[in-house]
Amino acid sequence: MRGRDPSSWPGTVALLVAVALAYANALQAGLCLDAPAIITRDARIQVWEWPRLRDILFGDYWGLLRASGQYRPLTTLTYAVDYAVLGHGHRAAGYVLFNVVAHALAALSLRSVLQCIGVGRGAALAAALLWAVHPLGSEAVTNVVGRADVLACLGVLLGLRLHAGGGDGRFALWRRGAIAAAALLALGAKESGVVLVGLLFLHDLVCGGTTRTGGARWWRNRVVDAYAPCIVAVAVWGLMRGLALGHVDAVPAVDNPLMLLGPISSRLAATAVLLRTAALVVWPLGLSADRSWNALPVTEGSYAAAGVAAAAFLSACVVLAWRRRRRHALPAFLALAWFVTVAPVANVFLRIGTIYGERLHYLPSAWLVSLVVSAAGRRLRDRGRSARPWLVPAAVGALAVVLAVATHARNRAWHTPLALFAATVEAAPESFKAHNSYAVELYGDAVRRDAVAAHIDTILLHAERAKAIVSSLPDEHWPADVLANLAAFYRVKASLSAAAEATTWRHKAQAEYEGALRREAAVARGGAGGNWRLRKGLADVLRESSAVDAALAAYEAAAKLAPGPEVLLDYAATLRAAGQPRQALVAAVRVVLLDPANERAWQEVEQSAPLAGHAALVQRLADGSPRFDAAQPGARALLEASARAQHEAVLHLGQARAAEGFRQSVRAALGIDIGG
Repeated sequence: MRGRDPSSWPGTVALLVAVALAYANALQAGLCLDAPAIITRDARIQVWEWPRLRDILFGDYWGLLRASGQYRPLTTLTYAVDYAVLGHGHRAAGYVLFNVVAHALAALSLRSVLQCIGVGRGAALAAALLWAVHPLGSEAVTNVVGRADVLACLGVLLGLRLHAGGGDGRFALWRRGAIAAAALLALGAKESGVVLVGLLFLHDLVCGGTTRTGGARWWRNRVVDAYAPCIVAVAVWGLMRGLALGHVDAVPAVDNPLMLLGPISSRLAATAVLLRTAALVVWPLGLSADRSWNALPVTEGSYAAAGVAAAAFLSACVVLAWRRRRRHALPAFLALAWFVTVAPVANVFLRIGTIYGERLHYLPSAWLVSLVVSAAGRRLRDRGRSARPWLVPAAVGALAVVLAVATHARNRAWHTPLALFAATVEAAPESFKAHNSYAVELYGDAVRRDAVAAHIDTILLHAERAKAIVSSLPDEHWPADVLANLAAFYRVKASLSAAAEATTWRHKAQAEYEGALRREAAVARGGAGGNWRLRKGLADVLRESSAVDAALAAYEAAAKLAPGPEVLLDYAATLRAAGQPRQALVAAVRVVLLDPANERAWQEVEQSAPLAGHAALVQRLADGSPRFDAAQPGARALLEASARAQHEAVLHLGQARAAEGFRQSVRAALGIDIGG
């Protein structure tokens, strides 16, 4: 192992300063994309205690929010440290600072890896510097939930550094353990960390000492010293993942349109997308946080044709790199390392949940940048530019400044969800999700500024554009939230219009809801389920149109799919207005049992209880806080009936774990046991 080189400190300082300058404005970022759900709604990260930590280690990345099939316990544990230990809560700055520090460590690790595999000190520093400030990394670093990619990259680079720095002899025990720990870091952060095993093997094939020592004995030592620790780490991770995950939701075609294509055409189109994304390393313009349907028209024949050319080009590059690995080991390794690290996210060998993501190319871009820098440096050396030694550092410095400025500009898009989707609409104007999300964020911003009337037409423009983009999709792939959002905005428009015009807008909203439900019914396969937001939205607009009976039926259907406060409270209010106070009281009590701090639910109980013959059901304490008086005649039976109704509703959805938690909370709070 090489000793510490004192001359490396200036390069280390330069890298750290470059990262600090490029991401100086990253701390102003907000919670965007998946971050609001992951950070604010996952109860596991909000209290640092063993039951919560156990749920992280043996649970889906999304917790109880949805079944994603993603297992990233280490990433979630770092969120728990941020939230519960460091007290960052819902403030994004602390989370982003962690990401920036991890990114700086990854850049330092990249420089060290490059030097270990034979890249010159200056070229290694230049490659790490340019990668560290490249705007393609902004989505992984400035985006809070990009942390999974940053940590996985760091784990992979550390593991490769430990492996490459061990020489051709036997590894010490500490090095084997450190390689296993690096593998667990990479895998625990994100599934793509499994590429570490492939990179270690690739290193030995291309850059290892096999050309000097060779033989079966050398490979046996490598298996014991390097591959076995990694394989053990993968096995441990795989076992825990199998224990943690159950059913996995299918990948929506709107998020990954390649799902609409056959096995051959989808791979060709994916190859074209891959080459297009790789080009962003050289020309990082038009960066976008989303390329869902139909930003990249991969279902058109032109993409398959482009994929043939792309596949031929990339295959030729692989063959060329492999054939020249003996004479040109360094560029061969860098080129092949890109193929190894991009393989899990390329949609060529397996389908993933998205067609595109800049964060997915965070680690792969490191090898491409290093390849370009290494090739350029070799070309300059071959031309004998040593007479002007200042030229190369000046060129690298100027390019680093340009990239850092671009990164600084890209970071601004992550400051708020509104800014992000405004930039996404500009970069990907044919993306339905960009327009849909931008409409939602515009509305939220308008509400906060009390300017809905001034912006509702712009909001409708983007919502209608989102619907127009998805109109070419088959019915079974239509995203229901697009129609639900559009209908909701029609209702807002109705509330801002005169009586005659308001009726027209409400009819448009009702037509959107009913059309979406007809489409849902047409593609159903006989199973229960459906989109509760569509049913609740339809119920809301029917209630506003005074169609109370139809509204109640829609609320009841929504409550079966989502027995939570958002549905039950409106259901209760409508039941009370329809002269059914007993049913209204039961619905409101169910919400209180779910969320005792829900003041609106308590108010609904207080309004419905006297009408249902339970005038003294709720008592207000001296501090104004409410509680049930279970000693009142009939009160205990009412509370037990409400609890049973909620318990059965949750069980009906197949959420046995949540139902058991509800049962225990009711027994602890009221002393009522509703059975298992």
